[in-house]
Amino acid sequence: ALRAMYPDDELTERGWAHTVTDPLESLIQLTEAYTGSRRRFRELARYNKLANPDVLRIGDEVVVPLHWIPEELGFRPVALAAPLRLERDDATGRLYAGYTVARNDTLYSLLLRFTDRERADELNRMAGLLMKLNGIRGEGGLLAGRTLRMPIEWIVAERRVGGAAPVKRLEPPAPPPPKRMLPSALTPIHVIVDAGHGGRDPGAVYGRRGKRDYMVEHEVVYDIAERLVRLLDAKGYETYRTVEDPHRRYPKQKLTANGLGRERVLVTPPYRMDSAKIAVNMRVFLVNALYRRLVRRDGVDPQHIVLLSIHGDALA
Repeated sequence: ALRAMYPDDELTERGWAHTVTDPLESLIQLTEAYTGSRRRFRELARYNKLANPDVLRIGDEVVVPLHWIPEELGFRPVALAAPLRLERDDATGRLYAGYTVARNDTLYSLLLRFTDRERADELNRMAGLLMKLNGIRGEGGLLAGRTLRMPIEWIVAERRVGGAAPVKRLEPPAPPPPKRMLPSALTPIHVIVDAGHGGRDPGAVYGRRGKRDYMVEHEVVYDIAERLVRLLDAKGYETYRTVEDPHRRYPKQKLTANGLGRERVLVTPPYRMDSAKIAVNMRVFLVNALYRRLVRRDGVDPQHIVLLSIHGDALA
């Protein structure tokens, strides 16, 4: 019944998210409807940081932690598709998605696989939360065979089994997409090529430092980026790098991680990547500056600008 009344509600990272659609809705009413009693009224107000819990406005979002909602309401999945499984925390009663770590798994690869998040900042934040939740200290703590717990709220709907079926609504037919003018063969395409990581940030790591098999993600994607730039230049595209390593020539037939740390972001003046956080911000500023310059100063159609940011999920 609740899903029929509120079809726009959805499962989010923090819990079940309800959007206020009626001026008569109240927090105490929602608390009783979603948790089965009014007992958690003040807890729910604090959880949503409501300055005045007695007043809700249309469009406000109220998030209810999933473990507060009775199972009989059908908001929780009754199972998860393999290789995930449901696990209950004995102390709190909260449900988690359990996963047995396999060889070559990384926190980032698992987040990309089981959640709908793709942005690097979100993945970094969620990876940090997973490490804290599971008591992991560094990627070295993610050993094959150990159980990793992930909040149920993070798991994509396709991997949740059971619970009440979502309410289906008839949507009006989508208008036909506007016809886009394809660039002619004489119109140059401008490609911004960004090789991920670098400097103090190696990205994904394979092997052990000091051993012959040691390799880092940045060296691989940087080599790919240099090969790509050569190919695009040969085909008449206009290319712009965001990062360079002025001390070594690429592409290379054999990669090593010996020179990592000397790369720089091609802002003015170039920034040596001594801080991973600053380097990421510099790259974003540079990409935005290149885009604005091409559009505003050079009059380039935005449809003729492409950003290729190259990353490697894991090295194996």
